[in-house]
Amino acid sequence: MNPRPDLHDAVLESFTFYWETGTLLIKFGIGVDDTDVVVVECGGVERISCPRLLPWGPSDFVNSSKQEPRQNGYLLTIEMQSGDLIEIFCGTVIRKGQ
Repeated sequence: MNPRPDLHDAVLESFTFYWETGTLLIKFGIGVDDTDVVVVECGGVERISCPRLLPWGPSDFVNSSKQEPRQNGYLLTIEMQSGDLIEIFCGTVIRKGQ
C-alpha cells in the first residue's frame, strides 16, 4: 500500500478481525455506485481504535487515509467523513483489488 492510500470517497463496508491470527480485513466499495471492491489487509495487528461518535454527522464514506511507518510496522489512519478517526497499529498493510 502506498504511504497515502487513495481511499477518498470509498464506502467503508465492513471490518473483520481475526483475533487468533491478528489479521484485520477492511472492505471498501469504490468506483461508480461503489460496485468495485478494495480490501485492505492488516497483519500483526496490535491495536485498533474505531470510534463511531459521528461528530460531523453520519457518513460511511472515507475522507482521507494515510499509512505511516513506525518502529515495528505501520499506523494506518482512516478519517471518515463522519469525523471519526480509525487507527490501526499493525505489522503489515496490503491493499487487494482496484
